[in-house]
Amino acid sequence: MEDVINGGKVVVLDGCKDHCAAKKLKSLCINPHIHIIATEEGIEKNGMADPGFDEIEKLVAAVRKAVRQ
Repeated sequence: MEDVINGGKVVVLDGCKDHCAAKKLKSLCINPHIHIIATEEGIEKNGMADPGFDEIEKLVAAVRKAVRQ
């Protein structure tokens, strides 16, 4: 929390368009600098199943791309 207060960048990874993580942060008056939604990156919503390596790679690539912009 201190990093957010002191100007650190906030990255939110949501699983789907319900935006649960972003909503939680908004309730704490925190606006993310970067918001990535897994289903928009081609990752199928699969409940509580463990993510596959390929899914992790997709999210890491999306974060890297967003951070570089």
